[in-house]
Amino acid sequence: HVFGSDAALHPAAQVQRWKQRLRGWLWNPEITRKEASDIYSALLRSGHMETLAEYSDVVAALGARSCWEGALDVWNSMGSACKPDMIAFKTAVRAVGNAGQWEIAMSFLESATSARLHPDQELFF
Repeated sequence: HVFGSDAALHPAAQVQRWKQRLRGWLWNPEITRKEASDIYSALLRSGHMETLAEYSDVVAALGARSCWEGALDVWNSMGSACKPDMIAFKTAVRAVGNAGQWEIAMSFLESATSARLHPDQELFF
């Protein structure tokens, strides 16, 4: 067998490597918005998005390329799988706010407050 290939990895390790590669591609500045959409859709459909850090990373990557709709889809798909913390809310606010979607950004702030999280000055810079 070939050492270092994905085939030699345990299936769970293969899934982790696949997720890391796809999330890495989302940060590639050369991919198009359509490609970013396809990547985040594949991640969501896989059912393997498990941690708040994974969701937040995808939201941040989509926000960095002004794919606010995708960032919102990813956020909404979290459901009860993860309980957002203030860092996750900041990431979501920036993702939609940088795209000029201030009404949605304000709703995230309201949600954070309802969740008994307290936005700090860093959120507004």
